[in-house]
Amino acid sequence: MSFEDLNRLKGLLKKELKEIPENFFLPNLKRNGETFVLWGNLRFKIDYKGKEIKDDYDIEITIPSDYPNTVPMTKEVGGKIPTDFHKLVDDSLCLGVPIDVKIKFAQHPNLMGYLEQVVHYLLAFSYKQKYGDFPFGDRKHGFDGILDYYNEKFGTDDLVSLKILCLLVYKNSLVPISCPCGSKKPLQNCHGPIIKSFKNYHSIEEFYQELLGIISLFQKGRRNSGESAKNSLFYPVKITA
Repeated sequence: MSFEDLNRLKGLLKKELKEIPENFFLPNLKRNGETFVLWGNLRFKIDYKGKEIKDDYDIEITIPSDYPNTVPMTKEVGGKIPTDFHKLVDDSLCLGVPIDVKIKFAQHPNLMGYLEQVVHYLLAFSYKQKYGDFPFGDRKHGFDGILDYYNEKFGTDDLVSLKILCLLVYKNSLVPISCPCGSKKPLQNCHGPIIKSFKNYHSIEEFYQELLGIISLFQKGRRNSGESAKNSLFYPVKITA
């Protein structure tokens, strides 16, 4: 990353930080190699369905070098949140299904927009600690949660979502084929638009890794029939460069 690029990123971050209320988040900014890290205490007071949640967390936000093209990552560094509460392998907060986090950030691609997702996560933890349940529901961890998300977005079941994911990996264009959902409509008149839109947020490799993880759920018998997925015409082959 060039010196000019670092200065551009630093200037952008300072500009966006001015838009964040100081009583909400007043972080320190430091350079970390070819990028920057923000750390500080984030405070919020929210009334959710008549129940007040007031809390604060010490967090550290790593800004990617190509920000805002890539979503930042956040860690809770005060020791309040256990490692088994929706965290990634590097201890970063799992703010949601990866592609959904990207879609939401693309709608508000700045620090304040990103912090709204962080607060959503922290609010859920605080609410669970105080009242014993989750305010917005609790999505499953890992590939189970990812598959549930695609089922919701596609309006389909497990196996159909698997087939649509295969299209996301292996179809470069909306060729005139029937939609795999069983509607008997052409793909471009059915699930084609959402497939096309999703390609704006994930790379083929990212879809491929999710596809492999979801297939493993079928094979282990955790979702529908492992044999159904394994014997499907959409069973993937290894991607080569």
